[in-house]
Amino acid sequence: MKQFKMDTDIDQVEEWLNYLSKQGKAMIGCSGNVYEFEDAAPGKYEYHIGFIRNMKPDYVNLWIYDLSKQGIEFVAKDNMWIYFRSTQPFSLYPTTKERSNVLKDIRNLYLEISTAFVTLAAIIGWFTSKSKTKKKTVPYLISAVLGLCGGFYAVQFGKYEQKLIADKKAEKALD
Repeated sequence: MKQFKMDTDIDQVEEWLNYLSKQGKAMIGCSGNVYEFEDAAPGKYEYHIGFIRNMKPDYVNLWIYDLSKQGIEFVAKDNMWIYFRSTQPFSLYPTTKERSNVLKDIRNLYLEISTAFVTLAAIIGWFTSKSKTKKKTVPYLISAVLGLCGGFYAVQFGKYEQKLIADKKAEKALD
């Protein structure tokens, strides 16, 4: 079975994968936003997603190998995301510091994407305003769409910033 899922929140995607696992669906692959599943015993696997944007391929392979020695199975890799599963509970980022570093990387990615969209929107808007043509609707619409995309990714940036703040508060509460 294949299923489309578009979500930019790594925690929500993990929750969704684990929910489907409890329903007897085991993820076996993904490409883009299309996830592939097969039938399995309900709750057989726990899933976690790693962020590998800044990792060298050799380090990713070493990480897969080290986790496999712990009984954690590599499921799929798609762009910057890597999916693992195990029949036992596990964590890819066992310390708050490790999780915070990953959240910062994801947050920074969304900031970069947001900035790129907003910058393109501004450039198109500026050139359109300087244009001598009378038909400016399409460029302005393109600029508006790019600006909205930038806003969407700015919201994602904010979500990850809030996760970082929550993690810091939780860490201080443990001290």
